[in-house]
Amino acid sequence: MAIQDYYKALKLGEKEYRAAGSKGHSPYPYLPVLDEILEHVSIDSQVNLGLVEIPLKSIVGTYSAGRTTAFASNFMPLLEPDSEFANKWAKLYDELEEDGLRDPIKAYEYNNRFYVMEGNKRVSVFKYMDAASIEGYVTRMVPKKSDDPEVKIYYEFMDFYEITGIS
Repeated sequence: MAIQDYYKALKLGEKEYRAAGSKGHSPYPYLPVLDEILEHVSIDSQVNLGLVEIPLKSIVGTYSAGRTTAFASNFMPLLEPDSEFANKWAKLYDELEEDGLRDPIKAYEYNNRFYVMEGNKRVSVFKYMDAASIEGYVTRMVPKKSDDPEVKIYYEFMDFYEITGIS
């Protein structure tokens, strides 16, 4: 029964939350927020990558702060088992287990990391199910060229991706 799986996922989320909090992770033991990351970055352009297969290990956060506290940094849920969120998560678990993914997520990619705009619960359930990837419509946020080593490496990655299509 899916609500039992929600309890298990919640335990994984609580464990991650406590571990991140005890390590003093900044700013919180929640999902990173791309909007906040980009406040300190000059974006040159946005590139629509279309529908792509996103490795779940590369999905690290959410686009905006709205859902941040619902998930630990490992995308496992943190909300109470009697919440509407928990019921939706459990229902989604059943649907995904029975029918598979019907609706791709929407995500932004920055520096070869993905941030979910739409579909946080789908990512949470898929990560709980230990899936390898999820389909999503992706928009790449391209930083302005600079001497920053991370930006230089990212530009090399984008050249590689353009040729191979491999993340």
